[in-house]
Amino acid sequence: MAELYNEQRVLGVRFVDDSTKMFNDQRVLGVVPLTRATKSTNLVALYGDSLVAQTFMDPGTRVRRTVYNSINIANALSGQRMQFVVKRAASGERSDQILQRFLADLGNGSLVASGAGTLIFTMGTNDIAQSSYTDLLSGAAVTLTNVADNIVANAARLLNACSALGIQCIFRTLHGASNYNAAMIAATADANRKIQALCKGRRDVHLLEVRDALRNPLTTTSSAITFRTGTMMNDSGVFVHEAVPGAYAVGKKLADIIREAIPPLPVSYSDASERYSSNYTTQLLTNPEFSGTSGTLNAGGTLGTNATGGALAGVPTSWIARRRANDTTTAFTVNVGEDAAGRYVEFVITATAANGGILFQNEVTSPATKVAAGEVLQGFSTIEVMSGATSLGAASPSMDFNYTRDGINASIYAHGCNQPGTGVGNYGAFPSTEGFTFEDATEPATLPAFDSVQWIVSRALDIIFMAPGSATIRVRRPRLEKLAMV
Repeated sequence: MAELYNEQRVLGVRFVDDSTKMFNDQRVLGVVPLTRATKSTNLVALYGDSLVAQTFMDPGTRVRRTVYNSINIANALSGQRMQFVVKRAASGERSDQILQRFLADLGNGSLVASGAGTLIFTMGTNDIAQSSYTDLLSGAAVTLTNVADNIVANAARLLNACSALGIQCIFRTLHGASNYNAAMIAATADANRKIQALCKGRRDVHLLEVRDALRNPLTTTSSAITFRTGTMMNDSGVFVHEAVPGAYAVGKKLADIIREAIPPLPVSYSDASERYSSNYTTQLLTNPEFSGTSGTLNAGGTLGTNATGGALAGVPTSWIARRRANDTTTAFTVNVGEDAAGRYVEFVITATAANGGILFQNEVTSPATKVAAGEVLQGFSTIEVMSGATSLGAASPSMDFNYTRDGINASIYAHGCNQPGTGVGNYGAFPSTEGFTFEDATEPATLPAFDSVQWIVSRALDIIFMAPGSATIRVRRPRLEKLAMV
């Protein structure tokens, strides 16, 4: 990458405060190797507290993406531009603990080795919640009177280290919590003001302002923070984490930043040339273009119209349309249509109970012959949710790999923007006032050593309702890929 300096293109000029050098017989500040040119901004590192950690439903394996997190929503809205290569956020951590984790990864080389060119983080919410602590790195005694300065000092160390490495940062502001008192609210306002000042003028830092998307400005005061209806989870009476409506609202803002800061990484295209065959074994689906009518329609389903407006003769070949497990009442109609973007399958769904929904899936035949240990699988699909959907908790792709090793049966279950459902956790539903399109994907899943494979199931649609509701949803261009290594 070249930059302009005094109307001339120069390579690797970065402006810093600590030195001056001569370059082309002119004095410039801080000529350093342009490390950014060797990094991909599509490769993303995640650091922070629970607001970032809840990107994943499973803290250990981290292959189940949540719908109640703005990072996943933004990734789906912006066309899957981000691949998460470092997942180091941890619930409950303060700014000093987050910085300590970051510096450890910097010291052992794992962050640099990941190739990450973008880092998304937040810090400060737990500093303010704890009110008083000793900073693990500086040894400073921190109280509400100086907590904003300490948050910003730790953030500055992280930002400066990233800048030196050529890593751009997306810094999420602090929205606070419903149980903050007046002193905590003042400290939050002070921290946000100083975070803004810290980020001002930095070309490699993007500030994600979340307060306008989450807070209710008509009822928030200097002594009480309140949030827009439905945007936040109720954690035992405390509102601090995004629910689906809040994640969607913040996700739209983050998607705008991503489109500006991260180049497209097109992953959504698929047609009949990419179906599985002996000549093309990396895409495991045999009918990604939804042709034919010999698929399976299970209980609750009705055939609607085909692409020419006539009666649909059957579900697309090799695909199964069915209710979710333990759902005996959801009704749905299957339509097939075509437009300039290709063929799609449309579902008109009415769920009569919480956790109702449908699965639209393909079961890979002879799965053990088509994959090997160490390969990485990822599912993709483009999902369009029409305006007017009610109680829709999630609509994403998912993948289930079931295998046996040393007599023990196990599964790897990966999915895109989804949630577990009521009884396990009800994290809210999408707003009904607008439609949207997700180019969604499961988190990549590395296949372990196995003795046998019982099944590989790819779901182009994995839909769940949080309460009785309805939705019209289209899916197109599904894929289940063995990711290429180059």
